[in-house]
Amino acid sequence: SLLENVKISSKVTFIGEGAFSNCYALSEIKLPSSLTSIEEKAFYSCSSLKEINIHSSVETIKYNTFSYCSSIKELTIPTTVKQIESESFSNCSSLEKIKINPFITKFEDDSFKSCSNIKHLIIGESSTSIEKFDYSKFNGFFQQCMESNIVLEYDSSAKDDDDNDDNDKNDDNLKESPKYPVITIYKSVKEIKNGAFEGCNLAKIEFPKSIVSIERDTFYRCKSLV
Repeated sequence: SLLENVKISSKVTFIGEGAFSNCYALSEIKLPSSLTSIEEKAFYSCSSLKEINIHSSVETIKYNTFSYCSSIKELTIPTTVKQIESESFSNCSSLEKIKINPFITKFEDDSFKSCSNIKHLIIGESSTSIEKFDYSKFNGFFQQCMESNIVLEYDSSAKDDDDNDDNDKNDDNLKESPKYPVITIYKSVKEIKNGAFEGCNLAKIEFPKSIVSIERDTFYRCKSLV
């Protein structure tokens, strides 16, 4: 298909299975906030698609919905999305940064299969705690975690709570993709739970002032910490 740009009407609530599948030239699409369902393979192999705006009205991202969208570099998953099905974003080979709360949004071991270029995870939106999580679900990121030093930081684009500023302001300071793996946590987080970053090859840690509790074994086997 030679379709390059699409703007979908605000009256649309449903995009059917395979609706834009193999639209190789499609580089831009505006999804309306009225959208509640995107079916399987809706954007499968839209290899020129650079950006996708998933609204809070969507609760599930279906099987193979965005597989082989190899030009997407950044992805934001709203906390209203409860489930990301198998291979939803598989083979998104340019994907570098994901903003997601893995403690709210559930996804499969292969939801991000063969996304080998992930460098930056932004986690913890709408949460007051960071729990233990299997980072191997982010296929490419996990591999880098094993091979490279990781920086754990907080979202410094938002001021401290005592400065009366919102915790989840825009991520202006995070626009540039880092050359090393980074995990960014929100300043709404107050607790780091048992074993939260166990085995991560952390080399540097920056915590927000909001942290009041760090439980045992949080950094167990983080061999690069000194």
